Amino acid sequence: MQLLDISLTVTEDMPHYPGKLSPRREIIMDMEQGHIANCSAIYLDCHVGTHIDSPRHFTRDGITIDGVDMGRLCGPCRVIEIRDRREILPEDLADAPENGRILFKTCGSALLAAGDDDPTKYAYLIPETAERLVALQTLLVGIDGFSVDRYGTKEPAHHILLPAGIPILECINLSEAEAGDYELIALPLKIGGSEAAPARAILRRP
Repeated sequence: MQLLDISLTVTEDMPHYPGKLSPRREIIMDMEQGHIANCSAIYLDCHVGTHIDSPRHFTRDGITIDGVDMGRLCGPCRVIEIRDRREILPEDLADAPENGRILFKTCGSALLAAGDDDPTKYAYLIPETAERLVALQTLLVGIDGFSVDRYGTKEPAHHILLPAGIPILECINLSEAEAGDYELIALPLKIGGSEAAPARAILRRP
């Protein structure tokens, strides 16, 4: 059984969306300094690194991350690869299943792996694609970029997917994942009342 970690490693210099805060790790106890154990604390923006947006992110009374149905976050998924363009179009979903989990592999995986934080280089869903995902009753949408939306817009895909109850998995690295079918395990931290949370995301292929 093959396990593929598609999460980004959290570091202070990791790429992130403009305006978001860089992770910070503080050493509380250090055995090299004579303490009895190694202990640390972290400060992490909920939208930096691999994370899941819940409906609360863009809907006033939407479900918070601790209330998202775990059945949406774990189970069969399909990786769809988009090459040579940034726009993800409705026709890219021609073979997408209903009631599925869809992850988009684009130019973003290589950009994230290289530490590139220029948001204008990343792929995005056009609104019609988001609407098609809703029509397919998609359980979860994932992308290898900071956002499912084009940078500088009013984030229409978020406003389409999240009110429909579809959580969004962002900042995944699909460099080692071929297009095809997998099992997804994406577990966000259970932060009460939060609109999003950092997550560890794994693909499993028998």
